[in-house]
Order: sequence, then structure tokens, then C-alpha cells
Amino acid sequence: MRKKKAKAEGRFVDFSLTTNGTLLNDEIIEFLSDRGIGVTVSIDGPPEMNDQVAGVRQCRGSYDIIAPRVKKLIARHKSRAIAARVTLTAEVTDVRKIFAT
Repeated sequence: MRKKKAKAEGRFVDFSLTTNGTLLNDEIIEFLSDRGIGVTVSIDGPPEMNDQVAGVRQCRGSYDIIAPRVKKLIARHKSRAIAARVTLTAEVTDVRKIFAT
């Protein structure tokens, strides 16, 4: 409805979101892709850096959970680029290593 109203007024409405990726599944990925919704994934580098900050209370860190989900998102979501966002903290400072990963 909002997109139609915006178009009628010569405007453009765009949607985007930031996620840590833990809840991405096939249904959500399809929804985002079909609607051309921009997605930024918050990830703090390779596993040892990411899990230091964003570990999930399970037997493995969040990196191992989100990496395959993000790969599915990238493979399916072709209407827009997928972005990554890194938060630098006292524990996560090696920008070169993060970029290289």
C-alpha cells in the first residue's frame, strides 16, 4: 500500500534491515529476496573474533550458526547486495584480519 501511494506521488519507498543472522531461514530469506529488502549482517570477523563478542549460549559459537545461513541468503537474494557490518570493541580490533576474512 505504501509503495503504491509513494509511486502515485512520484516517490520511492525502500526497506532494509540489519540482522545478526541467527533467525535467517529459507522462508525469511525468500521473503526478503522476493521483496527486494536490503539486508546488512552484523558479524564481527572470523569465528574467534565474532564468538568472543556475539557467542550464542550453545555448544558452539554464533559464527558457526550464522555462516551457512548467510551463505544461503547471498545465494538466494539477487535483487540487492548483502552488506556486512562490524562493531569494533576492545576485543575486536584487527581490521585487516576482519577485512581479509
